[in-house]
Amino acid sequence: MVTAEDIARVPVFASLDGAEREQLARAAADISLLPGEFAAHEGDEPAVFGVLGGRIEVVKPGIFACGDVRYGPVKRVAAAVGEGSMAIAFVHEALREIEARGVAAQ
Repeated sequence: MVTAEDIARVPVFASLDGAEREQLARAAADISLLPGEFAAHEGDEPAVFGVLGGRIEVVKPGIFACGDVRYGPVKRVAAAVGEGSMAIAFVHEALREIEARGVAAQ
């Protein structure tokens, strides 16, 4: 069960007042995913995901995301820089693959 206290620890929700956090907690679904499972599928209703522990990644080709919304104390700047550098590496890899397919198709 997601609590108002859990929600308060997510930086993007930290500025909500207690009543708003309680309301969000009542509406929240508490799900756990195993590696390789998907939180959302193409065509699903729009949803908001707050990661309370672990990490989640975007796997749709051509879509890249990174962020600094984290649970618990971490070195946020270093983590954000690391995630940003990984996202850039993935973008470059995707561009190389697209270029290789384009060359192969000619």
